[in-house]
Amino acid sequence: MSPVSSSDNEQSEATNGAAGIIPAVLQSTDAQRGGALAASLGERAMFAETDLADDDAVRACVQAAHGRFGRIDMLVDVACAYIDDALASTRAHWLAAFDVNVVGACMLLPGAHRFMREAGGGASRPLALSG
Repeated sequence: MSPVSSSDNEQSEATNGAAGIIPAVLQSTDAQRGGALAASLGERAMFAETDLADDDAVRACVQAAHGRFGRIDMLVDVACAYIDDALASTRAHWLAAFDVNVVGACMLLPGAHRFMREAGGGASRPLALSG
């Protein structure tokens, strides 16, 4: 997986590692921006509208990635839900961000892991984004 987008609540799954551009799956709740970015990257990218706080959506995204590219070799999480009302932030705000930024990434891995094993191995990398 290679990080190919920086919009909020997105992460990438690269599959079928090869020299040159690594095939990638862009996931986001922003269908317009995610779809446009995937289209701009050509046939080696696809977009899957995915809410990382929804386990069924996460599983569907992993299945779509495997279905499109035939394998998953790497998972790179670059998801970020930025919910900040400064001192007015509530517990619900913090938990919603944690659900996407941490738990969502953890929920991607079990599905991807099965396909990585089928491919003979794989890797998972969390990335921190700032600014």
